[in-house]
Amino acid sequence: MQWILPTSDHEAASALRREVRAHLARHAREGADLDLAEIAFSELVTNAVEHAGTQVWVDLDWSNTRPVITIHDLGTDDLDADRTTTTSVDPAQPSGRGLLIARAFSRDVEMRHRPDAGTTVRLELDVERAISPLGGPRPHPSTDHLSFEIPRSPRPTRR
Repeated sequence: MQWILPTSDHEAASALRREVRAHLARHAREGADLDLAEIAFSELVTNAVEHAGTQVWVDLDWSNTRPVITIHDLGTDDLDADRTTTTSVDPAQPSGRGLLIARAFSRDVEMRHRPDAGTTVRLELDVERAISPLGGPRPHPSTDHLSFEIPRSPRPTRR
């Protein structure tokens, strides 16, 4: 599943957070901690929307046991190594916790920044896919509900 968020559109980011949460809820094993997954995703997509100054591309891939979300923007924000590798934040700071929170509430977070190509963050959520009643994993999300519906015209009838 893929989305493009308009530049600095916090309403679109909130709607996307709800849509991703609903998708996880439909496909996750019973008892999965969706709250922590939603917080991790929300922190990273909010960071992109607030700081990139460009559109934000989001991709959710659940072709394996755990979902992987990739967030990409073309922002030129020069991220320093301290911000991307920190393991603590001064409680008096009003911001700067998003990446730390995402790392604490997920399986893995990888971040790459290039001044000429923007920032890409890969987030592996700590949520496992439910097993279908047939014994295998549920269908791949690309065959599940999409974030939009394609109108279909009725089939022609033979006479």
